[in-house]
Amino acid sequence: MMKSDHNSNHASTSTGGADSKILTDLETLSDQIELCQTMLGSTPPTQRQHDEALLAVVGFLEACVPRMVELVDAAAQGALSQESTLERCLEVNDALLKTLENFDDPNYMGGGGTASASAAAAASSAGVEEEEE
Repeated sequence: MMKSDHNSNHASTSTGGADSKILTDLETLSDQIELCQTMLGSTPPTQRQHDEALLAVVGFLEACVPRMVELVDAAAQGALSQESTLERCLEVNDALLKTLENFDDPNYMGGGGTASASAAAAASSAGVEEEEE
């Protein structure tokens, strides 16, 4: 009986540890996404296929896509202990897919990264609130 209790405690501890590890990995991926967005903004679309540093970052991001799909699926099925981890998975996955889409878009010139889009949305709603007063 004691052994059974110990195993269930270990399972919940390892799930919490898994959330922590996943959040750390998501932060690393998020940093690479931001780096790629910055590089996209400073690299003309016609030069993207010739920029080895940009291609290396994009290669890393592309390699992360299948794992992110698995992670989102697992999180949606309740494999993680915190709902906030699922939310972060979804946010980073969206940013990842948008960044790769931007890389492939010959008309994308930068400036539409996830951080600047959020800031623009916040500024827009702040302006709307001021006008209503």
